Amino acid sequence: FTALNGLRGTAYHLTSGTMFNGDFGIRNWTDASPTWLNQNIGYLRELFSQSATGDRPPADPTQSFDDREISYAGYVKANFAFEGSHPLVGNFGLRLVETRTTLRGNSLIVTTPDGINANFDYSATESKVNSLDWLPSLNARLTLADDLYLRLAASRTVTRPTFLQLDPGLTLSGSTGTLLGSGASGNSKLSPEKSNNADLSMEYYYGHQSAVTGGLFYRQIDGYIQQGFTPETIAGIIYQVNRPTNAPKDHIEGVELSYTQFFDFLPSVFSGMGLQTNGTYVDGPFQNISKWSYNIIGIYEKGPASLRVTYN
Repeated sequence: FTALNGLRGTAYHLTSGTMFNGDFGIRNWTDASPTWLNQNIGYLRELFSQSATGDRPPADPTQSFDDREISYAGYVKANFAFEGSHPLVGNFGLRLVETRTTLRGNSLIVTTPDGINANFDYSATESKVNSLDWLPSLNARLTLADDLYLRLAASRTVTRPTFLQLDPGLTLSGSTGTLLGSGASGNSKLSPEKSNNADLSMEYYYGHQSAVTGGLFYRQIDGYIQQGFTPETIAGIIYQVNRPTNAPKDHIEGVELSYTQFFDFLPSVFSGMGLQTNGTYVDGPFQNISKWSYNIIGIYEKGPASLRVTYN
C-alpha cells in the first residue's frame, strides 16, 4: 500500500468482496488500478529505468556467453573367450579423451560508493581448461547353463556440464518486505562428473523370448552436478543465489529386477500377447534420484501388428 500510495495520481483502489468468504479476516484488499496502469505505461517504464516510448533496453552483457569445447579421442578394444564347461567371453578396452575448453563471458560487478545507491558494471572473463581422461572398461559373460548367464561390467565414465550450466551470467531480484533478495546463475567453474561403475547381473532365459533377470549396481561419483542455494553478499545486500555446484565424492548403489514373457501358449491371435516389467531401487545422497522406480509394459506382436501400452 505504501509503494502504491507513493505513485502519482490514483494508482490503487480498494476491492469489494471477500477472500475465502472472510474466514481469515480478509474483507477486502488494496490493489493496483488497471485503468491507472494502462494510462501510465510510459511513467511505469521510467520507474524501471526503461524508455518511456518502449524502445529496446540497452544490451545486457551478462545475457550471452561463448563456450567452445574441442575433444580428441581414441580407443583400443580386445575381445577374449575361454572355452570349457562354463564358457567365458567378453571384451576390455581403453578410451583416451583430451578436452580443451574456452569460456568467455561477462561477470556483474556491483558497488555501493555511498553505502546506499548501487553502481553496476561488467567485467569480461575468460577461462581455459584442458583435461585428459583415461576411461577403461570391462564386459564379461559367464555361461552357467544353456539358459543361465552371469554378466559383469566395470567402467569409468565422464559426463561434462551442459552449456547452460556453465553460463557465468547472474540475474538478481531485489528483496521485499517478506522475502530475501534472490539470484540465478550458472557456474563457469563446474568440473565434469566422474564415475566408477560396476554392474553384476544374473539372467535366466526360458521359452520363446522370455527372461527373468536381476542385477546389482554400484556407482562411485565425484563431482555430481546439482542445484543449490547459497547466500552471497552483493553491494551490501544478501541474496540467495541458485546455481549448479559439484557435490563431494560419494556413491549410489541399488538393485534391479526384470521379467519378460510372451504368452505364445495361448490360442490363435492371443498368442502374440506379452508382458515386460522391471523395478529398480536406488540408495544415494544426490538430487534427482528416485529411490523406487518401475515400468509395466503390455506387448502384442502378431503378424503385421505391433502394439505397446506402458505405465511407469
